[in-house]
Amino acid sequence: MQDVYEGLALHLSIMAMGLPYREELVDILRESFTPTEAEVALSLPTKVVPIQPVGIDDIADRVGIPREELIGILEGLAERGFLFSGRTQDGEKGYALMQSGFSFPQMFHWKGEMTPHAKKMSEMLGKYFRRNVRDETCAQAETKAYR
Repeated sequence: MQDVYEGLALHLSIMAMGLPYREELVDILRESFTPTEAEVALSLPTKVVPIQPVGIDDIADRVGIPREELIGILEGLAERGFLFSGRTQDGEKGYALMQSGFSFPQMFHWKGEMTPHAKKMSEMLGKYFRRNVRDETCAQAETKAYR
């Protein structure tokens, strides 16, 4: 049976600029998300080019987490750089997954702190983002949306 981290890794792999599925990616997700955070991220759609935030009520319907708790989780993930926070087409606050080319490798270092977690993530990302993973990520991206 697939666990939530494997599911999230597969989910992230089908994004427009997805992260190729590898065990190293699953390990990074295990170190970066609680099981509940991974479940919330897994509930967000992968169609994000251009980024289209999903409203809190839509997300709540998918995960079954009380709204106030869900808002805290979403805000925490956005603050750490895992989610984009913006307005939905209806003008409500919403969230979307970040593309790998825009944040995933960098988010652990945005604050400029060399914490034990940031150091560990540097090592894990170095193992994951070998040349063939980078090439796979760029090859599957439709570049027109990024121009």
